[in-house]
Amino acid sequence: MNRSELKSVFSEEIGQYLDYIVASGYKEKSYCNHLRQFDHFCIEHEICQPVFTSQHATEWIQRKENEASTTHYL
Repeated sequence: MNRSELKSVFSEEIGQYLDYIVASGYKEKSYCNHLRQFDHFCIEHEICQPVFTSQHATEWIQRKENEASTTHYL
């Protein structure tokens, strides 16, 4: 993932998390799709402070339009 694509208020934390993942021996690519989706979610929901509330979490875990029930993981 091109980390400059990250635009949400959590972009720095996402980058730090990816650094940690890579340093731990995992492939960054394995995490990119979900983290990119999370970044877009934060932008779409206008999260402007680095605070993720229980309401945000409830909205985040809702099944997406293009997501089948068999591929929706909580």
